[in-house]
Amino acid sequence: MTLAGPRPELLRYTGAYDGLDRNILNVRPGITDYSSINFINLDEIVGTQNADEMYEKYVLKRKNQLRLKYVANVSLKTDLIIFWETVFYVIKKILRVLRGNR
Repeated sequence: MTLAGPRPELLRYTGAYDGLDRNILNVRPGITDYSSINFINLDEIVGTQNADEMYEKYVLKRKNQLRLKYVANVSLKTDLIIFWETVFYVIKKILRVLRGNR
């Protein structure tokens, strides 16, 4: 596992990958990627009721598009951009939570 790269997905989803989505499996997984940044508030998006259904219906396709963006642009520069964006958005979310804005 690396710092930046497509976050590992559940086997039930990766087993269903076809076409271009299979390219996601050709790069080393990472701790953070474009989809991690874009969906930093995933808990708010999927909610507590039927979270798996909401994830599959509204999130998974977009996350795979963002993962493929990473696959198409693998480089040290991309990894550094993702790292600093992750730091920025994590700090931003922490400040929002501390202010009570969740």
